[in-house]
Amino acid sequence: MDYAFAPGGTKFDKLVAKYLSLRPQTTLLTPATLNVAAFVSMINTDASVQRPVGTLSIGCHGHSYGLLEIFLDSTSAGKYSDINDVLRTETSHALELTTAALFPRPIDPITLVPSLPIFRIVGCSVGAARKFLEHLRKALGNVVNVVATPHEDGQLAFTVVSGSKVADGVLRLLTYDFRVNTPIVLEGQEDVVEAFDKKHLTFIDGKPIPRSFWKERVPSDPFGTTRVEKPVNLMFNPKINGSPSLQPNLKCFEFKWEPVGPWKVAKPTGPVQTTTQRREFMRGQIKNKPEFATSHPFPLYEQRGFTSFDAFMDGHDWLESPKLEDFWTGYRCVYSVGAPITIPSDSDELPYDWVDTTNTSTHFGLSEFDNRLFVMIP
Repeated sequence: MDYAFAPGGTKFDKLVAKYLSLRPQTTLLTPATLNVAAFVSMINTDASVQRPVGTLSIGCHGHSYGLLEIFLDSTSAGKYSDINDVLRTETSHALELTTAALFPRPIDPITLVPSLPIFRIVGCSVGAARKFLEHLRKALGNVVNVVATPHEDGQLAFTVVSGSKVADGVLRLLTYDFRVNTPIVLEGQEDVVEAFDKKHLTFIDGKPIPRSFWKERVPSDPFGTTRVEKPVNLMFNPKINGSPSLQPNLKCFEFKWEPVGPWKVAKPTGPVQTTTQRREFMRGQIKNKPEFATSHPFPLYEQRGFTSFDAFMDGHDWLESPKLEDFWTGYRCVYSVGAPITIPSDSDELPYDWVDTTNTSTHFGLSEFDNRLFVMIP
């Protein structure tokens, strides 16, 4: 038996919970305390759990910076669990799975070999934060393979009617989240398109992304546009309850100001009018913070996609925080372009999962062993 935990209350969280509950041979658990440690405790000791368990899943919002919108244990606070929460539970052993809960491994009925002990994260992008996942695996006792996607993870609810058969289910697909980050505002559509084009990004099969791809998705006024969604024709092979396609609205563009901080600092003793002056002021103020130490398991600059502290500083503009005296915050512009992940070299085939209440057309096309789609930490 597989077991899952998805405690959140957003629309996405509820769809994730439905998706997990409709997976074959899967039980959705609701521990008395809604955190991962309580879920793990049930797996280890609760009489209702059939051991050894198959796979374990948690469902929640995630982020490539190494953030999960779920409490890890009873001392978690705030909206997100980050690397500090993982390190704390690694020390306390609050998330540690017992070998008795997992071994001996159940035999896979198709391959007739023992199945891998999988701890699956259903949520966006945290697969890009490899160091976060490596420490999460340690916190879980080093006995499971942690699986997550580096892409955006979408669950869409659909009811597909075919004759007298009504399949009420959840479609799971992955979407690209291509990003351009800059400390300055780009002037217009052509500048944003140029910035994406210069990154020489590729589709997951390695094919170069043409300039026309960006041109089709970046709006004429990218600074004045918060988010753009457009209907996308999704083609299914095999069909879903007889239906060859669906047309949901999916994100194709988003612009936002992204903050980092704030940090309490000393009052400036010199001019800080220009971007360079503000940057140099803040560089001296926060360079010795522990979250930037090279010895940190996952330094903040790495979480934000930079290779060094100096690159992190230069990648933001720095301003005094509104309504917070003596606190300063870093800001950057984030332009993101999205599209469903298909395989261009395979006739743009769409990898997808589909589960429904009638089990009329269950399909699992999102292979967790495909390293283009998922990251597995063994």
